[in-house]
Amino acid sequence: MARFFNKNLKYIRKMKKISQQELATKIKVDRSSISRWENNEMEATVDKAIEIAKALDVPTATFLATDMTNLDIKVIETMKFDLEKKENS
Repeated sequence: MARFFNKNLKYIRKMKKISQQELATKIKVDRSSISRWENNEMEATVDKAIEIAKALDVPTATFLATDMTNLDIKVIETMKFDLEKKENS
């Protein structure tokens, strides 16, 4: 899986104040899967990683390929907004 997936998953989920259970319910997996992905004990499929990015409302490519753990939540939200603007142009 992508290099920053587990770090970004945990960081963004916590920044957005979403519990592991809430995210698990959104993407239809067990809470333990979220925990295992966050702790790098199990790899998510590409399809699940995309679902997670969508559920967390972050750009998929950035979520998978960039260390987002040093970004403020406002910066992350702006990234999503900018991406949507480009897609709708």
